[in-house]
Amino acid sequence: MATVDLTSGLNDEQAKAVLSESERILMLAGAGTGKTRTLTRRLAHLNLNCRVGTSSIIAITFTRAAAKEMKERLKPLIGESETKKLVCCTFHALAVRILQEWSQRLGLDKHFTIYSQEDREEIIKAILTKFGFKTTFSKILDKRDKVFMSEEASAWNEYQWQLKRFNAVDIDNLIPKVVDLFRNHADVSEYYRKMWKHVYVDEMQDTSNDQLLFLQLHNPHNLFVVGDDYQTIYSFTGARVKNILEFPQEFPGTETIKLEHNYRSTRQIVEAANNLISHNVFQTEKTLISTLEGPEVEILSVQDQDIEMDILVRGILQKDPKEKYSDYAVLARTNALVEEARNFLRSKGIPCMVISNSDDPLKQPDVKNLLSYLDWIFNPKDEFAFKKVLRFPEMHLSELQIQEAEEVAIRNSEPLWHALIRSDDPKVYQYGSDLHSIAEDVRGCYFATDAFQMLIRKLKLDDHYEERLLLNRKEDISKALTYILYWTERQEKAGEDYSPSAFLKWVKIRDIQEKFMEERDAVKLMTVHGSKGLEFENVYLIGMNEGIFPSRNTRDMEEERRLAFVAVTRAKRFLTITSSKMTRNWGKTEEMAPSRFIAELKSKGNELK
Repeated sequence: MATVDLTSGLNDEQAKAVLSESERILMLAGAGTGKTRTLTRRLAHLNLNCRVGTSSIIAITFTRAAAKEMKERLKPLIGESETKKLVCCTFHALAVRILQEWSQRLGLDKHFTIYSQEDREEIIKAILTKFGFKTTFSKILDKRDKVFMSEEASAWNEYQWQLKRFNAVDIDNLIPKVVDLFRNHADVSEYYRKMWKHVYVDEMQDTSNDQLLFLQLHNPHNLFVVGDDYQTIYSFTGARVKNILEFPQEFPGTETIKLEHNYRSTRQIVEAANNLISHNVFQTEKTLISTLEGPEVEILSVQDQDIEMDILVRGILQKDPKEKYSDYAVLARTNALVEEARNFLRSKGIPCMVISNSDDPLKQPDVKNLLSYLDWIFNPKDEFAFKKVLRFPEMHLSELQIQEAEEVAIRNSEPLWHALIRSDDPKVYQYGSDLHSIAEDVRGCYFATDAFQMLIRKLKLDDHYEERLLLNRKEDISKALTYILYWTERQEKAGEDYSPSAFLKWVKIRDIQEKFMEERDAVKLMTVHGSKGLEFENVYLIGMNEGIFPSRNTRDMEEERRLAFVAVTRAKRFLTITSSKMTRNWGKTEEMAPSRFIAELKSKGNELK
């Protein structure tokens, strides 16, 4: 059978990555160097030319959006049927899948709830109140693994006991639980080693120590990792740049392939980015190259922030008639600067939108209560969620009645909702029976959307809101429903689980980079952290002052510089960088010098090889 040429249109290094027969490969892919195109071509080459079924391949991405894009690009190459067999997901989604399949080994029911960091804080603070502990939540997190005879340890142990009792897993413990599973049950890791003979990991620079341990314990026959240490900007989430820098030592025999030709940005932008990042010491050796000519990077220092904002407005208003507002992005180091830019643009009538998680339709109060309701319905052991059910949409029982039911539940070692339907109090019994009936009906729903809609109907929420003139809450529910419908359709199209239980787990493990970006013509405003993975024709990088960018609170100047590198490489053709001498910071106006990064953009650093 003739082989399919999958290197057409690729440069030499990209083609090398596609065709390499090495079992361990590290592809160092600089910004805008076509890593997704290269990776999808390699997957297609394995499938079409090496007869590797996609069911024996797993691709681990940093974001759900990246996973979706990879599958979309694969479809025309290998067909929809083969693409659907490919497992393409984030590390957290993979951990959930594995834990569900082997839950019995861990003393879990497969319908376990995932507790977010927000859930954890709420539960632990309730524990502190209940037991009268004088310590704080932050101290508990700091000392949980260090002090064995203390209030912190007692509170943490109580939290762990509640997790077990409520059939729940802390989000930060998803991957460590899989690591423990692989360590203690060799047959499990061997099962997945046989299933997934080819493992691909994107954004290796963003992996944590637990994720590296996962790969080492899984020890796949073939491991292909992609990343760019120049773009490691998530150390606050546990990302370790060492994971990519030391990969060849951790996995002996690794072939390293560098992608250095940037197809996104102009030569002027790429040279500025190269100059900037060359001032870092702990990094791999690579230099981005671009043959696209464009205007020089514009760097402006002005007297105050009002003038800085005027420059922004003038630049956007003078745009070419063929350009759209959505071709423009405004990036800043802090949320405060993003908000200031938004307010200024709106005052001038320029359509704009902030890209952040603050507009998340699933984080509105009543939506969160509905999701807690569903958490309990699909995991009846989850009493943390059930206690929220008792108070939504309004209280039906008194605090005394709830307290008495809790005492009965603890005494009989049964769930709280069991205690309600066994109560001698007619009101408590009836309320418990009504809840049980609602749960039975909703539990029969196959689609996440149907479960959400049925719960709304059963609770008569529309009537509840209209009677109390709470139309804004009704709108929040409507937006959430639209979002869940979109998720369901996307899951079904990709051939992935779209059940209510899958949705509830997905809600808790959504990407750090999850963006709620409406498809409308508006200037996009965001923090630099939020811009990773995006690109725009025109970028304004504002607030480039020492103490703001780099942050005066930074403990790692090299990571701040990498963050600035990410900002610069979001621009495709035009890049404007501004700073102001008089800057509003924490409610005060103070004199601030231009960022050191501005000078570094113009000259090479003393690179230590």
